[in-house]
Amino acid sequence: MTALDLLRDDLARSYDGDTWHGDPLHVLLDGLGAQTAASHPVAGAHSVWEIVLHLASWMEVGALRVAARSALPMDPAADWPPAPLRPDDAAWAAALRRLDAAHQALLSAVDGLEERDVWTPLGPRDRAQGTGGPVAYLLSGLAQHAAYHGGQIALLRKGRG
Repeated sequence: MTALDLLRDDLARSYDGDTWHGDPLHVLLDGLGAQTAASHPVAGAHSVWEIVLHLASWMEVGALRVAARSALPMDPAADWPPAPLRPDDAAWAAALRRLDAAHQALLSAVDGLEERDVWTPLGPRDRAQGTGGPVAYLLSGLAQHAAYHGGQIALLRKGRG
């Protein structure tokens, strides 16, 4: 297995596969309704819905960065997009479709890489923008990002009963 194969596998499993750390995102989100997803059971914390939109934004920019082999900037407004003020099932389903499409776009962008591309640098280090280092760091970081926020979603769901 190459480094590229391993990175792609980590990304795929973080969303819908056999993960070491617990349930993947797809499982954590399964059966969650709009009202629960929009709730804030922990004061000052993001809702599951906000986390889903945040994850989708980062997967989308990640896919663009991989395809362009460039440290394209993350629009600050896209980093934490707001959830709708009046949550409903149709809007929640659209948010989940966006996350799924973003994940698929990221995997497709990775499928367009060759092994040597994994070490292509993506600009200077900027932690807030998630840039710096080679493509491998971006892909590994996106898998870690999904695991981190998946843990938050699991805790938020548990807190709701």
